[in-house]
Formats: sequence, C-alpha cells, structure tokens
Amino acid sequence: MATLTQQTQSSDTQPVPVSLAIDAVDADIRTGIDFAASLAVTGISIRADHPILSGPDMGHTARRHFLHTLKSRQLSLDCLRTGAGADGLFSVQSLDRLVQRGESAIALAHDFRCRLVSIYIGEPPPRPASQAAAPLAVPAEGWHPDTLQALAVLTELADRTGTILALCGGNPAAINRLVAHANTPGVRGGIDSLRLIASGHDVSQAVGAIAGKIAIWVCSDAQRIGRTVAACPLGEGQMEPAAVLRALHDSDFQGLILLDSRLTNHRRQTAQHDVDVLRKLLAVGRQPAQRKR
Repeated sequence: MATLTQQTQSSDTQPVPVSLAIDAVDADIRTGIDFAASLAVTGISIRADHPILSGPDMGHTARRHFLHTLKSRQLSLDCLRTGAGADGLFSVQSLDRLVQRGESAIALAHDFRCRLVSIYIGEPPPRPASQAAAPLAVPAEGWHPDTLQALAVLTELADRTGTILALCGGNPAAINRLVAHANTPGVRGGIDSLRLIASGHDVSQAVGAIAGKIAIWVCSDAQRIGRTVAACPLGEGQMEPAAVLRALHDSDFQGLILLDSRLTNHRRQTAQHDVDVLRKLLAVGRQPAQRKR
C-alpha cells in the first residue's frame, strides 16, 4: 500500500481537489483537520450529527474559530452528511427521523456557510415485475405518499437556504425518480461507490445512469462476494477509479469528490493511499471540472 508522508505532501505536491471525511479517520475534529491538511486535500466533510459540530458548545464564537482554523489550514468545509438507516425515505417508520436529521443538517450547513448536504435516502423495496421497466421520469408508484411529502419538506428547506441536497444510495433508478420529482436545481443525485457496489452496480456505469448534474462522488472501493461487502483501498476492490473519473468527466461533473475510509481496516493509511491514487489519476488529464466554491 502506498504511503504519503506529511513532508512529501507539503513540499512536493500541489493540493489535490478532493475532500476528506475527517470523522472517518479521527473522532477529534482538530486532529482530523490536521491530518487533512497534511494530505494536501482542499476540503473536509463531517457527519452533521458529530457530537462536537452539533453540540451545545459550538456557539457563534466556536463556529467562527472553526472556520478560521480551516481557512488557516487552506481547507474548506465542503459537505455535511446525514441519513437514517437502510429504510430511509422508503419506510413510514424512518421517515420522520430522516426528515428531522435532514432539516438539522441543512440548517447547520447554512450556519457554517457549507453549500452541500449529502443525505443517504436508503434503499427502496423491490418493485413488482410489471413495474421493472417503467421509465425513470414517471411518478414513484408503489412508494408511500409520505415519501414524496418528506422529500418536499427537505427540498423546500434546501431551496430556501441555498443548499444543494445530494441524494445518495445504492439504487440509481430511485435516485433519478426522486430528483425528477423534486424538480429543482438544488436537489441532485450522488454517487456513493460503496453502496452501489453493495447493491451490485458498476460504479462507472451508475454515473451515466444518473440524470442531470451529479453533486458528489463518495469515493471508496470495495469487494462484494455474495452478500458480503468489504471496503478496501482504491484500486484493490472491484471499482475502477480511472473509469469513474472518465465517466464523471463525460457528464460535465462539477461536484465534490469525497474520500471516505471509515469502513476500512486501517483508516488513516487507506486515506493516504486513496489521496495518492486520485492525485496520480487527476494529474494525467482526467480531472473533472473544478467544483464551484
């Protein structure tokens, strides 16, 4: 496995335009920020329900200090992430929890001047065979009406606050249908490599299957054997990072590339390895257009 040292990162390379999920590598935000800076990435992502970020001690002064610290380390807060389990938008038992977490994440993002919230929408139940070939743009027959109402609540809040809401999951067809139903530029699709691999999809093909502008690529590799999915460093699983980057380039991708090593055995080493892999791939001319700040 490739290893990147802090000295090499700081003196011999240019910043690589990706974001790091710092809560995946360290529970302490300050330590995570230091680690991200040592890798020479350009931004960070955090869970919206991180106990420090959303805790009672994170008042206005603490938030200003947090943003100042990021700026001093040449980093930005690129994304807050949330979800409510595998059922997500598709179960009346989890809808209220997902809406509550989504609303909190959007409000927190607005306070921190972070434009992107990534939300795991869960996995829809299988459709009957008669609906299997239904066009992606048709209304979501078979889904509980509360699913679409919950999406409407989150869409309205995202539009009102100027937040981009990225819908992520393992089912590109479901993502497409929900984005089409929201019908607003602020609600976009997301590519979550691990969840797509877990659901049996080819990640690069999923890029082409998601219509419209893709807001985020949550980048992590994995091996799927039967029903077992094991996360691993980039290039050691069944995803082809170069093929995904080509597909993103072809789709005029201007979103966020987010590295997330939380499910690997050696989180920091994997993050270092993955940054190195992407740096090399982006350097050979397959870099998507820079995301807008």
